[in-house]
Amino acid sequence: MSLYVAHAKKDYEDQGAYLMRARFLKDAGQLKEAALDYDRASKLNQGMIRLEDIRIERLITLLRAGEPQIDYRDFENNADKTRLRKVLKLQVFLRNSGFNSVEINGVFDDATKKGLVDCARLKDCQAVKGPYL
Repeated sequence: MSLYVAHAKKDYEDQGAYLMRARFLKDAGQLKEAALDYDRASKLNQGMIRLEDIRIERLITLLRAGEPQIDYRDFENNADKTRLRKVLKLQVFLRNSGFNSVEINGVFDDATKKGLVDCARLKDCQAVKGPYL
């Protein structure tokens, strides 16, 4: 793990290093620190993983951490022209993860929030998968 931590702190920032470190931190139970690395990775936008997937994984990690103030702004802001795509991506992810009560309608409703909270309770419910994780 120390190799990846050092890699993420070099002069340049690498999305893959932050994603890998976030996964290690999450597995070690350091959920708030993992959420910070997911946030850093999403800001880099180097194209390794879709930003919506990273944002969903960050939300799941914060919910697992018991964070009392979850920022749903990415999904609730009606002025954001990309909000519909983000909500649909979240709903499709939740449905594909077995949360059949979530309706794919583009609305960040109570069923979607409940599906997200229920997903956070399951260790295997992950939005970000692939070679870096």
